Amino acid sequence: PPLAVISGEVHGSIGGEHDFPPPPGDPPPNGGPRLLSHPTQIVPVEGADVVARPLVQDPRIATFVEVHYPTRTDADGRYRIELPADVPYLVQAWAAGWEPQYYDHAWGVFEARPVDVAHGHETSSINFDLYQGYKPPDLGVISGVVFRPVDNEPTTGSNDPALIYPCSGAVVRVRLNGPSFGGFDRVVMTGEDGAFRVDGLPLAADGSMTYIVSAESEHDLPAYFPDVTTWEESTPVAPEPPGQDSPIRIVLPARGADGPYFVVGVVRGDLGSGVPPPVEIQPWPGDDIAPGIVDSSDVPWFPLIGAYLYLVPADDPTAGPVAGGVTCDNGTLVIAHLAAGRYKAYADMPGFRTGWFHGESRAEAAVLTVGAGGEPRLIDIVLDTAYPPPGPGGGGTDAAEPSMVVGLHNSPNPFRPQTTIQYRLMAPTDVSVQVYDLHGRLVRSLVESARQPAGEQFLPWDGRDDAGTMASGGVYFYRVWTPVETRTGKMVMVR
Repeated sequence: PPLAVISGEVHGSIGGEHDFPPPPGDPPPNGGPRLLSHPTQIVPVEGADVVARPLVQDPRIATFVEVHYPTRTDADGRYRIELPADVPYLVQAWAAGWEPQYYDHAWGVFEARPVDVAHGHETSSINFDLYQGYKPPDLGVISGVVFRPVDNEPTTGSNDPALIYPCSGAVVRVRLNGPSFGGFDRVVMTGEDGAFRVDGLPLAADGSMTYIVSAESEHDLPAYFPDVTTWEESTPVAPEPPGQDSPIRIVLPARGADGPYFVVGVVRGDLGSGVPPPVEIQPWPGDDIAPGIVDSSDVPWFPLIGAYLYLVPADDPTAGPVAGGVTCDNGTLVIAHLAAGRYKAYADMPGFRTGWFHGESRAEAAVLTVGAGGEPRLIDIVLDTAYPPPGPGGGGTDAAEPSMVVGLHNSPNPFRPQTTIQYRLMAPTDVSVQVYDLHGRLVRSLVESARQPAGEQFLPWDGRDDAGTMASGGVYFYRVWTPVETRTGKMVMVR
């Protein structure tokens, strides 16, 4: 196809007054991140991953196709991407130790500004100003290589180099092996040699803090290490100290036969009673993603980002997946290039139980007919949390290890006029603790990016805001932020 060019620079702001991502209900202006105030230094970010994704033109689908054009910045922070013309793109940049960002200074896909391109022209100055989500100390490293099959040869467990080759531009996700509920998700892309490296991973001295590692590419099926398609079958990986990392290997399974059809999927999560969602609950997308499809579930619309959805042959109970994809920022995805046939669908995401479409198991799942005689359908799957219900106030329990923050609660609850927020840290880490009202407005900052040791922590709150004024009675939320995850709890002040 006719080609165009997107180019720009990626810089990072260092120093100054640090501000964290906003709580639910308190988004920053125009959906953009809150930048550092008066940064002491602005530096080019070398080796940052930059990816451009084309927007879907079908108005029925409020998401983008999982096709992407990746590159990395040079020593001066510059990048350049050649891609098909006359299609708008969403462009995103990220790097280890820096907060991801969509163009133009946006947190999520809905606030991103599309970039228009034209045949034979270069759209320049698509620049990014990243800021440090936290200052990563000398922590752990997970590295490895992602391979893909040659000509769709079966690859599961294959050690034959003639059947696989390095997969460049694959997306690798590293997620805490525990009930972080979306609080920790590091994403990098592989280089031309298929290699990846994730630095600055918090670790525990006894090796108990592990991570679920997975990879995906537009041409193959997503897979977890080591080459499995459900996270509970995967082998958790413990980070190694810098300079001692032992690379792992992921071989992506081959897709089945291609065809002209597609399906639309939605994956959402049910965290269970008493768990405050880490993001604002979203309304049902309705006709935006599938005309005439109504929400028949009583589960609040909580989209799961980075969930995998797979299709398996309906008439072969032992066959593995033949198609699949990953959900984007609104929990939706498109699985394109499908051959006609009968399928069953399941979704999978670390921290949640594997869920089948309209059934409790593969045998009970509904059959999807794609192609002649089949009506387009929305694959809507709700995943239940894989961990026990939390303790008082919506926090975790000791049984929920290995989360970084466990046993989160406040006592007394309800209270008048003072309460104490309590939690235990599994390892030394930077911590911020804030109190918000029912509308998501910041009331009191109890801790601001302070280093806390491992063990029990006790933070009293006297019921006053940052100005020293006594807060009114009602429901309040407290948020405990660490580089690994964000946990929340609910408390009630009575007057």
